[in-house]
Amino acid sequence: MSTLEPRPVVTVFPFWEQNPYLNMAYLAIAADGFVVARQREYDELLDSIDRRVDGDLVHLHWTGVLLEAARDEQEARERLERFEKTIEAAQARGVLLLWTVHNKLPHELAHPESERALVRFLADRADVVHVLSLATLGEVADVSPIDPAKVELIEHSSYDGFYDSGVERVDAREKLGVGPDETAVLFFGQVRAYKGVDVLIDAFAQASARRDDLTLLVAGRTREEDRAIVEPLLSDGVRAITHFGFVADGAVADWLVGADVMVLPYSSILNSGSMHLASTFGLPVLLPSFPHLVAGYGDQAWVHFYDADGGAEALAEALSVFRASDDDRRAAREYARAYTPWDMANRFLDLYRRLRPRAEAVTTSS
Repeated sequence: MSTLEPRPVVTVFPFWEQNPYLNMAYLAIAADGFVVARQREYDELLDSIDRRVDGDLVHLHWTGVLLEAARDEQEARERLERFEKTIEAAQARGVLLLWTVHNKLPHELAHPESERALVRFLADRADVVHVLSLATLGEVADVSPIDPAKVELIEHSSYDGFYDSGVERVDAREKLGVGPDETAVLFFGQVRAYKGVDVLIDAFAQASARRDDLTLLVAGRTREEDRAIVEPLLSDGVRAITHFGFVADGAVADWLVGADVMVLPYSSILNSGSMHLASTFGLPVLLPSFPHLVAGYGDQAWVHFYDADGGAEALAEALSVFRASDDDRRAAREYARAYTPWDMANRFLDLYRRLRPRAEAVTTSS
């Protein structure tokens, strides 16, 4: 009779079912037999970690969710201390801690002191720190220094195969209301103040004064407080097509195929899934010229840059001269096909297998 080893469990936090990156990352892991415990709430996370045993794993992603619900800094500190004790007890049982560094710090710091203490704790205690680019180490060094010896590099893949890529451009533009001779500038994703949408609108208005073929597309889930900031900016003669709400998977292609360029007007950025989404649909991107982005993507024909220190004026100048080309679109698609979600998923599986080697089945006789 064979006694099989129990299936290893990985607690993932936060896991949002509508987040395609998470769904892609755990494809091969789940298929290989790991049990993926998807957690979204603080208390549920700690309960799940308390149940983990020797050989199980805890994989943390965006850290802001852990403390953002605290009413004040004192409560944030209490939540942090409880989390730290839970992790330390789990590691003492043989549970492994992985941390994926998506951002230097949460974009909107609700409790700055505790948020910084949290990332320092994770940098110190994590058994493995997963980064999406090696530039991460230098970018976060002043906040959470990371030991290079425990760093694992797994880059963000494209979304190739996750969305309908058979949408015709003429059909997509007709659905959106974009004319055949217009140049459509896209902002796609959650519409939040920290993402620089106000800077983009200002730049777009300036660029529109220099050329009359520009149309601004803004699509993504928007909180009321952010919508109250963005909408008034769009009312001053700006040619814009907007969708302030969740974009269903079936409609994503219309926005990406119908656009001519995606702009990421962030004042700071470590990693962005949006640019990899753009590549999936053959869409060029326009990025601020932060050194780590230029180092990582400066050789990509579909990636264009504007002066990160130049504000709206620099972005306006870039938009006023931008012209989409077939070469850009082909280069973006080639980039997307070269590193697919399944490629990324298998790299995560390889990491998990190295951390949690499979034991042979134990044979016993009755």
